[in-house]
Amino acid sequence: MHHKHHHYALLILNLLEVLFTAYLVIDGGSSALCLAGSDCASVQNSAYGSFFGVKLSILGLITFILLLGIFLATEKYQWMYLLFFTGAVLGFIFALYFLSIQFFILHKFCSSCILIDSIAIAIFIITLFWSRPFRQAVHKIV
Repeated sequence: MHHKHHHYALLILNLLEVLFTAYLVIDGGSSALCLAGSDCASVQNSAYGSFFGVKLSILGLITFILLLGIFLATEKYQWMYLLFFTGAVLGFIFALYFLSIQFFILHKFCSSCILIDSIAIAIFIITLFWSRPFRQAVHKIV
């Protein structure tokens, strides 16, 4: 993937993460984005839907806004790409964790949550495999 295409893909995916997560925060769990057959409210309001009493959608929104800001800063400060990559790795790990909870513990599915987790996984994959700025930043450190 050409550097500009990779950059635009990551920008769009990061913006979508912020928009979809903001919608979940505003929607409060009833989720008009929830597809038929999924159980978004049950997943989002389960024991796994908050961390120390704070809804995961709020924590996710804060995290995705920070990740977007870091991504935008990589244009000026290439060293921040490693910070962005770290965020992408953490996003990937948490996405797998949250998907596992839905599939193996709750046996209930939130289509909007799955969408957000899938975007986090895509951000990680693009950053890892097609990111020339990431490889250049690593080579400067190593």
